[in-house]
Amino acid sequence: MYNLLEVSFDPLTLCASTAPILATLCADDTPYTGYRPLLARALLSRLLAQLSQVYTTLKLSALLNLVEPVDGFGAEQVEAYLMGCARRGELRVRVDHASETITFVDEAFTHVDDSAQASTSGREATVQPSSAEVVRTRLSTLACVLHDALRVIEPTPVEEDPVAAQNTRFGELVAAANAERRALSLRRAIVARRRELLSELSVRKEKEEASRRAEMSRVKKAMEEQREKEETRKRELERARKEIESIRTEEAKKLAQDLIKRSGLKVSANVSAVSNISHSTL
Repeated sequence: MYNLLEVSFDPLTLCASTAPILATLCADDTPYTGYRPLLARALLSRLLAQLSQVYTTLKLSALLNLVEPVDGFGAEQVEAYLMGCARRGELRVRVDHASETITFVDEAFTHVDDSAQASTSGREATVQPSSAEVVRTRLSTLACVLHDALRVIEPTPVEEDPVAAQNTRFGELVAAANAERRALSLRRAIVARRRELLSELSVRKEKEEASRRAEMSRVKKAMEEQREKEETRKRELERARKEIESIRTEEAKKLAQDLIKRSGLKVSANVSAVSNISHSTL
Protein backbone atom coordinates (compact mmCIF):
# COMPACT_ATOMS: atom_id res chain seq x y z
CA MET A 1 0.00 0.00 0.00
CA TYR A 2 2.81 2.42 0.88
CA ASN A 3 4.72 1.67 -2.30
CA LEU A 4 1.63 2.19 -4.45
CA LEU A 5 0.67 5.49 -2.79
CA GLU A 6 4.05 7.06 -2.03
CA VAL A 7 6.69 5.50 -4.28
CA SER A 8 5.22 4.54 -7.64
CA PHE A 9 3.48 6.91 -10.07
CA ASP A 10 0.78 5.29 -12.18
CA PRO A 11 -2.55 7.18 -11.88
CA LEU A 12 -4.31 5.07 -14.52
CA THR A 13 -3.86 1.82 -12.57
CA LEU A 14 -3.54 3.20 -9.03
CA CYS A 15 -7.09 2.34 -7.92
CA ALA A 16 -7.10 -1.05 -9.67
CA SER A 17 -3.80 -2.00 -7.97
CA THR A 18 -4.77 -0.66 -4.54
CA ALA A 19 -8.35 -2.01 -4.34
CA PRO A 20 -7.43 -5.69 -3.60
CA ILE A 21 -4.88 -4.66 -0.96
CA LEU A 22 -7.41 -2.29 0.61
CA ALA A 23 -10.09 -5.00 0.68
CA THR A 24 -7.71 -7.48 2.35
CA LEU A 25 -6.26 -4.97 4.81
CA CYS A 26 -9.62 -3.59 5.91
CA ALA A 27 -11.68 -6.77 5.98
CA ASP A 28 -14.38 -7.14 8.58
CA ASP A 29 -12.27 -9.48 10.75
CA THR A 30 -9.19 -7.23 10.82
CA PRO A 31 -8.39 -4.42 13.29
CA TYR A 32 -8.12 -1.91 10.38
CA THR A 33 -11.78 -2.01 9.39
CA GLY A 34 -12.46 1.42 10.85
CA TYR A 35 -9.68 2.97 8.77
CA ARG A 36 -11.16 1.99 5.43
CA PRO A 37 -12.96 5.34 4.76
CA LEU A 38 -9.82 7.30 5.64
CA LEU A 39 -7.59 5.11 3.45
CA ALA A 40 -10.10 5.41 0.61
CA ARG A 41 -10.02 9.22 0.87
CA ALA A 42 -6.21 9.16 0.94
CA LEU A 43 -6.25 7.00 -2.19
CA LEU A 44 -8.60 9.43 -3.97
CA SER A 45 -6.46 12.39 -2.89
CA ARG A 46 -3.29 10.76 -4.25
CA LEU A 47 -5.10 9.88 -7.50
CA LEU A 48 -6.26 13.48 -8.05
CA ALA A 49 -2.77 14.84 -7.23
CA GLN A 50 -1.16 12.53 -9.79
CA LEU A 51 -3.79 13.28 -12.42
CA SER A 52 -3.29 17.05 -11.94
CA GLN A 53 0.40 16.57 -12.89
CA VAL A 54 -0.43 14.80 -16.13
CA TYR A 55 -3.76 16.18 -17.37
CA THR A 56 -5.20 19.66 -17.79
CA THR A 57 -8.78 18.57 -18.54
CA LEU A 58 -10.39 15.27 -17.65
CA LYS A 59 -13.87 13.89 -18.14
CA LEU A 60 -15.84 13.04 -15.04
CA SER A 61 -16.72 9.70 -16.58
CA ALA A 62 -13.01 8.91 -16.97
CA LEU A 63 -12.37 9.73 -13.32
CA LEU A 64 -15.31 7.55 -12.26
CA ASN A 65 -13.91 4.69 -14.36
CA LEU A 66 -10.56 5.03 -12.61
CA VAL A 67 -12.10 4.88 -9.10
CA GLU A 68 -14.62 2.16 -10.01
CA PRO A 69 -12.49 -0.70 -8.53
CA VAL A 70 -12.70 0.93 -5.08
CA ASP A 71 -15.96 0.20 -3.29
CA GLY A 72 -17.90 3.08 -1.76
CA PHE A 73 -17.01 5.74 -4.33
CA GLY A 74 -19.91 6.79 -6.54
CA ALA A 75 -20.41 9.85 -8.68
CA GLU A 76 -21.89 11.87 -5.79
CA GLN A 77 -19.08 10.99 -3.38
CA VAL A 78 -16.36 11.83 -5.92
CA GLU A 79 -17.98 15.15 -6.86
CA ALA A 80 -18.49 16.08 -3.19
CA TYR A 81 -14.83 15.30 -2.48
CA LEU A 82 -13.75 17.45 -5.45
CA MET A 83 -15.86 20.39 -4.24
CA GLY A 84 -14.44 20.04 -0.72
CA CYS A 85 -10.84 20.03 -2.00
CA ALA A 86 -11.54 23.10 -4.15
CA ARG A 87 -13.22 24.95 -1.26
CA ARG A 88 -10.36 24.21 1.18
CA GLY A 89 -7.71 25.11 -1.39
CA GLU A 90 -6.14 21.64 -1.32
CA LEU A 91 -6.56 21.20 -5.06
CA ARG A 92 -6.83 23.90 -7.73
CA VAL A 93 -9.62 22.42 -9.80
CA ARG A 94 -12.76 23.61 -11.57
CA VAL A 95 -15.74 21.40 -12.39
CA ASP A 96 -17.87 22.19 -15.44
CA HIS A 97 -21.20 20.45 -14.85
CA ALA A 98 -22.51 21.37 -18.30
CA SER A 99 -19.71 19.57 -20.18
CA GLU A 100 -19.02 17.14 -17.28
CA THR A 101 -15.31 17.91 -17.27
CA ILE A 102 -12.69 18.61 -14.63
CA THR A 103 -10.09 21.30 -15.27
CA PHE A 104 -6.88 21.30 -13.22
CA VAL A 105 -5.83 24.94 -12.90
CA ASP A 106 -2.13 25.59 -13.45
CA GLU A 107 -1.60 29.38 -13.43
CA ALA A 108 1.95 30.63 -13.60
CA PHE A 109 1.53 33.72 -11.42
CA THR A 110 -0.73 32.31 -8.70
CA HIS A 111 0.59 31.69 -5.22
CA VAL A 112 -0.22 28.23 -3.86
CA ASP A 113 -0.14 27.59 -0.14
CA ASP A 114 2.65 25.12 0.67
CA SER A 115 0.63 23.44 3.43
CA ALA A 116 -2.33 22.82 1.12
CA GLN A 117 -0.05 21.56 -1.64
CA ALA A 118 1.72 19.22 0.79
CA SER A 119 -1.55 17.82 2.08
CA THR A 120 -2.56 16.90 -1.49
CA SER A 121 0.68 15.75 -3.09
CA GLY A 122 2.46 14.39 -0.03
CA ARG A 123 5.67 16.04 -1.24
CA GLU A 124 6.29 13.25 -3.72
CA ALA A 125 8.51 13.71 -6.76
CA THR A 126 6.52 15.26 -9.57
CA VAL A 127 6.63 14.05 -13.15
CA GLN A 128 6.89 17.59 -14.50
CA PRO A 129 6.94 20.93 -12.65
CA SER A 130 3.90 23.15 -12.75
CA SER A 131 3.90 26.57 -14.40
CA ALA A 132 3.89 28.32 -11.04
CA GLU A 133 6.87 26.26 -9.90
CA VAL A 134 8.74 27.03 -13.13
CA VAL A 135 8.13 30.77 -12.70
CA ARG A 136 9.08 30.64 -9.03
CA THR A 137 12.26 28.70 -9.77
CA ARG A 138 13.31 31.02 -12.58
CA LEU A 139 12.58 34.11 -10.49
CA SER A 140 14.65 32.68 -7.64
CA THR A 141 17.53 31.99 -10.03
CA LEU A 142 17.25 35.49 -11.47
CA ALA A 143 17.22 36.98 -7.97
CA CYS A 144 20.37 35.05 -7.03
CA VAL A 145 22.14 36.21 -10.20
CA LEU A 146 21.15 39.83 -9.63
CA HIS A 147 22.30 39.61 -6.01
CA ASP A 148 25.70 38.27 -7.07
CA ALA A 149 26.01 40.99 -9.71
CA LEU A 150 25.16 43.65 -7.13
CA ARG A 151 27.80 42.31 -4.78
CA VAL A 152 30.37 42.55 -7.58
CA ILE A 153 29.32 46.07 -8.61
CA GLU A 154 28.98 47.42 -5.08
CA PRO A 155 30.87 45.24 -2.62
CA THR A 156 29.86 45.13 0.99
CA PRO A 157 31.97 47.61 2.99
CA VAL A 158 34.52 46.13 5.33
CA GLU A 159 33.24 45.99 8.84
CA GLU A 160 34.92 48.54 11.07
CA ASP A 161 35.92 48.25 14.67
CA PRO A 162 32.84 47.48 16.81
CA VAL A 163 33.97 49.92 19.51
CA ALA A 164 34.44 52.71 16.97
CA ALA A 165 31.12 51.93 15.34
CA GLN A 166 29.43 51.97 18.74
CA ASN A 167 31.07 55.30 19.58
CA THR A 168 29.95 56.73 16.23
CA ARG A 169 26.39 55.61 16.79
CA PHE A 170 26.50 56.97 20.33
CA GLY A 171 27.73 60.34 19.03
CA GLU A 172 24.93 60.39 16.46
CA LEU A 173 22.40 59.63 19.19
CA VAL A 174 23.80 62.41 21.40
CA ALA A 175 23.68 64.89 18.50
CA ALA A 176 20.10 63.87 17.71
CA ALA A 177 19.14 64.23 21.39
CA ASN A 178 20.71 67.70 21.57
CA ALA A 179 18.93 68.76 18.40
CA GLU A 180 15.66 67.48 19.80
CA ARG A 181 16.32 69.34 23.07
CA ARG A 182 17.00 72.58 21.22
CA ALA A 183 13.87 72.14 19.12
CA LEU A 184 11.85 71.49 22.30
CA SER A 185 13.27 74.61 23.95
CA LEU A 186 12.44 76.66 20.87
CA ARG A 187 8.88 75.34 20.85
CA ARG A 188 8.50 76.20 24.53
CA ALA A 189 9.78 79.75 23.90
CA ILE A 190 7.35 80.16 21.01
CA VAL A 191 4.46 78.95 23.18
CA ALA A 192 5.46 81.36 26.00
CA ARG A 193 5.70 84.28 23.57
CA ARG A 194 2.31 83.44 22.15
CA ARG A 195 0.85 83.46 25.64
CA GLU A 196 2.41 86.88 26.32
CA LEU A 197 1.04 88.28 23.07
CA LEU A 198 -2.40 86.92 23.86
CA SER A 199 -2.25 88.48 27.34
CA GLU A 200 -1.18 91.85 25.91
CA LEU A 201 -3.90 91.70 23.31
CA SER A 202 -6.48 90.90 25.99
CA VAL A 203 -5.31 93.84 28.15
CA ARG A 204 -5.39 96.15 25.13
CA LYS A 205 -8.90 95.07 24.26
CA GLU A 206 -10.01 95.64 27.85
CA LYS A 207 -8.49 99.15 27.82
CA GLU A 208 -10.15 99.97 24.52
CA GLU A 209 -13.46 98.70 25.84
CA ALA A 210 -13.12 100.78 29.03
CA SER A 211 -12.21 103.87 26.99
CA ARG A 212 -15.18 103.30 24.73
CA ARG A 213 -17.51 102.92 27.71
CA ALA A 214 -16.08 106.10 29.29
CA GLU A 215 -16.56 108.04 26.05
CA MET A 216 -20.11 106.80 25.75
CA SER A 217 -20.77 107.76 29.37
CA ARG A 218 -19.29 111.24 28.79
CA VAL A 219 -21.39 111.78 25.67
CA LYS A 220 -24.48 110.55 27.47
CA LYS A 221 -23.77 112.86 30.41
CA ALA A 222 -23.21 115.82 28.07
CA MET A 223 -26.48 115.10 26.33
CA GLU A 224 -28.25 114.90 29.69
CA GLU A 225 -26.75 118.22 30.76
CA GLN A 226 -27.75 119.80 27.43
CA ARG A 227 -31.29 118.51 27.84
CA GLU A 228 -31.47 119.80 31.39
CA LYS A 229 -30.22 123.22 30.21
CA GLU A 230 -32.87 123.29 27.49
CA GLU A 231 -35.58 122.35 29.95
CA THR A 232 -34.33 125.02 32.40
CA ARG A 233 -34.30 127.67 29.68
CA LYS A 234 -37.82 126.68 28.65
CA ARG A 235 -39.00 126.89 32.23
CA GLU A 236 -37.38 130.35 32.61
CA LEU A 237 -39.01 131.57 29.41
CA GLU A 238 -42.36 130.22 30.55
CA ARG A 239 -42.00 131.87 33.96
CA ALA A 240 -40.97 135.19 32.33
CA ARG A 241 -43.93 135.01 29.97
CA LYS A 242 -46.29 134.37 32.86
CA GLU A 243 -44.82 137.31 34.83
CA ILE A 244 -45.18 139.61 31.82
CA GLU A 245 -48.72 138.38 31.38
CA SER A 246 -49.49 139.04 35.02
CA ILE A 247 -47.98 142.55 34.86
CA ARG A 248 -49.98 143.37 31.76
CA THR A 249 -53.15 142.12 33.39
CA GLU A 250 -52.57 144.29 36.45
CA GLU A 251 -51.82 147.31 34.29
CA ALA A 252 -54.97 146.70 32.25
CA LYS A 253 -57.02 146.55 35.44
CA LYS A 254 -55.53 149.81 36.69
CA LEU A 255 -56.15 151.50 33.33
CA ALA A 256 -59.77 150.37 33.32
CA GLN A 257 -60.31 151.66 36.81
CA ASP A 258 -58.77 155.03 35.88
CA LEU A 259 -61.02 155.31 32.85
CA ILE A 260 -64.09 154.57 34.96
CA LYS A 261 -63.13 157.13 37.53
CA ARG A 262 -62.50 159.83 34.90
CA SER A 263 -65.66 159.22 32.95
CA GLY A 264 -67.86 158.94 36.01
CA LEU A 265 -69.74 156.08 34.47
CA LYS A 266 -70.93 153.16 36.42
CA VAL A 267 -69.90 150.53 34.07
CA SER A 268 -68.82 147.05 35.04
CA ALA A 269 -66.17 146.55 32.46
CA ASN A 270 -64.86 143.13 31.59
CA VAL A 271 -61.32 143.01 32.76
CA SER A 272 -60.26 140.60 30.05
CA ALA A 273 -61.74 142.81 27.35
CA VAL A 274 -60.00 145.82 28.83
CA SER A 275 -56.89 143.81 29.01
CA ASN A 276 -57.23 142.98 25.35
CA ILE A 277 -57.83 146.61 24.55
CA SER A 278 -54.87 147.64 26.56
CA HIS A 279 -52.79 145.06 24.84
CA SER A 280 -53.86 146.34 21.46
CA THR A 281 -53.25 149.89 22.60
CA LEU A 282 -49.89 149.07 23.89
